[in-house]
Amino acid sequence: MPRIITVTTGGADYLCHVSDGEHEWTIDEPLEAGGGNTAHDPYGALLASLGSCSAITLCMYARRKGWNVSGVTVQLSLQRQDTGAEKSTLIRRSLGIRGDLDDTQRARLAQIVAACPVSRILEGSIRIETVDHS
Repeated sequence: MPRIITVTTGGADYLCHVSDGEHEWTIDEPLEAGGGNTAHDPYGALLASLGSCSAITLCMYARRKGWNVSGVTVQLSLQRQDTGAEKSTLIRRSLGIRGDLDDTQRARLAQIVAACPVSRILEGSIRIETVDHS
């Protein structure tokens, strides 16, 4: 059974309460968008998912290989372009891999990050089905 994420609003203008049944967190809009800026915005949540998955994938791979990786930093930015009928999004991912690694190992980790599950979802074809369950 797939994990169900539930998002509810109520109270503050755009503040969303998110739950997967085990964990809870919030998402909000910045002040300039009419939100309360009490949590990161939906784009931040998307980038956080990709960044977390990237870092975890690199750490898992390095551990399996017995490589000395003491930490990973992933910085991400998102740029949307709407030019008429053409819409595109560019996500830039910058890796900071700490550890005693040679150039070949670093190059391999840069390849492996593309295989993280969230990367594969975002780079693949996505369909979204919407149903009204009220």
